Amino acid sequence: MAAPWLLTVLLLAGVQPAHADAPEFLLGELGVRLDLPGSTWRMTRWSDWDFKGEAADGALLLFAWATPIQTPVTEAEGWSAVHLAKIEELQGTDPKVLRTQLVKIGGRNAAMVDATFGLGKSGAQGVAHGASLEVAGHDLHILTLAPERLSHTAETERRGILERLEVRTEPTEVAFGGPISGAHLQTVLPPDFREPLPAENGSLSEVVSKLPITDLQGCFTAIRPVAGAEPDILVACPERGIELGVVDEHSFSAVDDAVRGRTFGATPDIPPAEPLQLYDRMALLYAPRDGLALGVVGHDQGVTRFWALGQPEGDLANAVRTTLRNATFSGPHPVKFGQQATYWLRYRNTSPVVVVPAIACVFLALVLGWGAATLALRPRRRRAHDDHTA
Repeated sequence: MAAPWLLTVLLLAGVQPAHADAPEFLLGELGVRLDLPGSTWRMTRWSDWDFKGEAADGALLLFAWATPIQTPVTEAEGWSAVHLAKIEELQGTDPKVLRTQLVKIGGRNAAMVDATFGLGKSGAQGVAHGASLEVAGHDLHILTLAPERLSHTAETERRGILERLEVRTEPTEVAFGGPISGAHLQTVLPPDFREPLPAENGSLSEVVSKLPITDLQGCFTAIRPVAGAEPDILVACPERGIELGVVDEHSFSAVDDAVRGRTFGATPDIPPAEPLQLYDRMALLYAPRDGLALGVVGHDQGVTRFWALGQPEGDLANAVRTTLRNATFSGPHPVKFGQQATYWLRYRNTSPVVVVPAIACVFLALVLGWGAATLALRPRRRRAHDDHTA
């Protein structure tokens, strides 16, 4: 079990003298190299994407790993969750953050997280000193663990590792708020969203799978990286075979009922859609719960659904709203003659477009009726042969 292991290595060990010839470990997939200073370290795991090590006597533990979304490090507090989760993974108990701080080391931002945790049932305390920084296609996390009495040593080791860290591949340049296109549409993303990097696509597929999307052909995906958490995602996918008919302020409620029923089924607590007027058409915007939003809009090839999923505090409805308002589409949504007729007769029956022709038809019917009646009641002219009857 990990908890007895932590208890053993952090309570029973001392600190060995430092050696100058520290080994160097390249994490090839992350493009970084660890140069371990100070103490003599023993590697217990080393791969292209993570590292585990300990001081020769096991009193200090070191973990280096990455999360799969390249997220800018602009504040420190959000990264606490990553390091607390690591402590819990190692079965440290009741981890608590002592402080967070954003610092600049070697010209790059690092989020520093200091925490304490319990060591099994012994009542003893351990300390954790973590750091998170942006690298190519990922964020790198470094965590040193020690018994409470060696807190200063663990903190010093963290600082030294960061100062000697060699970043061989700089973070990939990304453009937030840029143009993006999918089947039948083009738009501009909100200023805090961007297209995914190739290295991020694998991890995003698991997030996208939470949405009711069966076919990603013709879709576009955008992300909003979130410190210490899964990113917010925005996925727009076309769907053929859906006919909305005329969608405007008059028919909106009926269209909303139809779309909501088709999308969410008989769920009674889904609030009505927000009518969203675009420059040349009207869209429907749903916010069924915090952390989920959906926009639906028609075009010449059917409809496109704009799904947004993520953190509850992310105001995803506004992200969908902005993306829809920036969008242009391949053509207007087709409306059949029967749908047009139903629209005017059901929702616009007091409009002059309906009333004037109706009055004209009634007037014409009256005129024709009057004319027919007049002809029917007009006296018949006597014919000449009627005067020479036998």
